[in-house]
Amino acid sequence: MENRLKGVKVYVGHQDETQRSRLVSILEKLDMEVVGETSSAAEMEKACLAKRPDLIVSGLFPSENPGVDALVSIGEVEPIPGLIIAKKEDMEAVEKALEDHVMAYLIDPVDEHDLKPTIYLVIKRFEQFQELREENENLKEVIATRKKVERAKGVLMALYDLTEEDAYLKMRKVATDRRIKLGEVADLVIKNAQKSA
Repeated sequence: MENRLKGVKVYVGHQDETQRSRLVSILEKLDMEVVGETSSAAEMEKACLAKRPDLIVSGLFPSENPGVDALVSIGEVEPIPGLIIAKKEDMEAVEKALEDHVMAYLIDPVDEHDLKPTIYLVIKRFEQFQELREENENLKEVIATRKKVERAKGVLMALYDLTEEDAYLKMRKVATDRRIKLGEVADLVIKNAQKSA
């Protein structure tokens, strides 16, 4: 686990200075690089968007209403995995944070034996989350391309009185000859049809 965590850039936000110093000390002992720390949710949000750490370890900032929004806002702009350090009575706010890029939580006070495996888990879960996100984006792109190809086939079938298969083969040949993607050919067909209309 040590090798996996070595050099990971962490930003620490906690309103309690003693707890924050303890967290920083544990993280540095785990060979992680603490790139910043703060007692303010607003400052944490600004710094994390500028520095883009690999991980955020944060308290809930009870005096800032509601402090967890900073973590959610960071996640909306730049997905960064987060670990919440909370008190038992803060579980409602923790559940809100878990809906975003906060991957896990620990109950205060924490020690190295709690923090080390949890950080490892958070990083692993975030990597899986990113993979799923990329797969989802790729799937969306495939579906969008299919829709364009279907539309372009319809245009060619109407213009040249072709069968669906012949229209597809014609597009495939253009893609091969020009060394471009089928989706790009579909875009050209649709664009030219709109110009002619």
